[in-house]
Amino acid sequence: MKFVLFIACLVRVFTYQQANAQMPNAEVLGALTVTKISAYQHDSLGANVLLLPVNYANFLLADTNGIHQLQIAQILSIHLVFTDYPKTASLQNLNTKRWQQLCALLPPTIQWNTLQVGVFRQTDGYDKATAEKLFHGFVIQYRPASDKLKKASEIRLIREATDSFLASIPVPINAKVNNWDYVRGGSGQRSITYKGVPVSLVYKDRSTAEKIARKNAQPIWPVPSKELIEKEIIFVKMEDRNRFPDTLYLIPRVRYTDKPLLTNLTADTKQLKDTALFTLLAKKPATNIGLVVDVTGSMSPYTAQVLIWLQALQYTKAIKAVTCFNDGNDKATAQKEIGRTGGIYTQFYTSYEALVNMIIKAMDAGDGGDLPENAVEAILIAQQKTPDVEELWLVADGWAPVRDIVLANQIQKPLVIFVNGPRSFVHEHYIELALKTKGQLLLPDGKRVKLQALLDNGFTEILGQQYQWKNNRVSRVK
Repeated sequence: MKFVLFIACLVRVFTYQQANAQMPNAEVLGALTVTKISAYQHDSLGANVLLLPVNYANFLLADTNGIHQLQIAQILSIHLVFTDYPKTASLQNLNTKRWQQLCALLPPTIQWNTLQVGVFRQTDGYDKATAEKLFHGFVIQYRPASDKLKKASEIRLIREATDSFLASIPVPINAKVNNWDYVRGGSGQRSITYKGVPVSLVYKDRSTAEKIARKNAQPIWPVPSKELIEKEIIFVKMEDRNRFPDTLYLIPRVRYTDKPLLTNLTADTKQLKDTALFTLLAKKPATNIGLVVDVTGSMSPYTAQVLIWLQALQYTKAIKAVTCFNDGNDKATAQKEIGRTGGIYTQFYTSYEALVNMIIKAMDAGDGGDLPENAVEAILIAQQKTPDVEELWLVADGWAPVRDIVLANQIQKPLVIFVNGPRSFVHEHYIELALKTKGQLLLPDGKRVKLQALLDNGFTEILGQQYQWKNNRVSRVK
């Protein structure tokens, strides 16, 4: 029986750390560690994948269809894949020619300083016949450049995925409902409901509503006045309607629960290919936390899962506030200053609908641009906003370096970090953040990284990659 080892277990990559790193030449390629696996399987989560095959024992690219997509894309990794036949041959000359063929087609703007390059030799090719059946060539993971259509598609995914779960969440209604006397044009007191939920108070002013909601630990629902009037939920005199505010803020009469309402809540795989984050969030108890979410480009499938999970928590007191960041509101890279990059949005969790709107606003305002993210800047703002939380949870892009990692020592709360995207790689900055804040690092498969081993031994292995702890920094071992 053939035993196929998943690439997530074995990846060895080389990262070009120099600020102005050039394209690696044949000598550098030859110095990379060659990882032996039975058969290569590419990781398609968190990024697009382009396969550039070569024929067995040949160096010419057999099919370059799709190579144009890389010209303005963000290239994340390049893997060279070949077979272990003949076993006695190094195949270095052949692979050097293959590398030269590829480099001639790559865009000159490629960021080699953040790119992962891996070399993989498949052992299932024990003779020419079996070797010819295996993939040979390059596997390139990339993220296409953002544009209006891509951004609109990501926002549509957020709305569709979250809307599909709204009906599945039960509402824990408090039996006691206070009448209210805000009905313009009506007489006396009357009880109202909105979407089947009794409402206790209605406010014109958002700040007043938020103040009352926080004081009583209740949610707040911003609802268009027109909808409430047309459905005769409230009555407003005709002559007053033009002067009436566009939005009213409802405070529903609900009973808070100690546990998330996840009874009928399951992830819809038709809309979300990867639901590992939702599963992980649903299993982990949340109590008095601040949530920080990366909403830059290509994070939309994970943002949708976060929002689905947050729906189930809207009648608990688990989440104090949510902070999201887009790395600068589409600033040019040269304008992004450490600690002042911007593109950070935050608010207390008093209304699920308002939270969705805030995150969509942040996504629409920017998508990150370059690969590094201003995660620590967002964490520090969340820490300032909610100084009394027990933990800060970070939903992060496992590919992306942390632009402001030098500010990590200012974080005073334990960080629980959920890395998303690749199953074969974790950027060392997230390991460092978890380590320095005495927090946790959770992988997409739900496994918790044993950080103590890194402190005790100075080395540890995560997803097949060796990491080193030295001089108060975490780095990958090349």
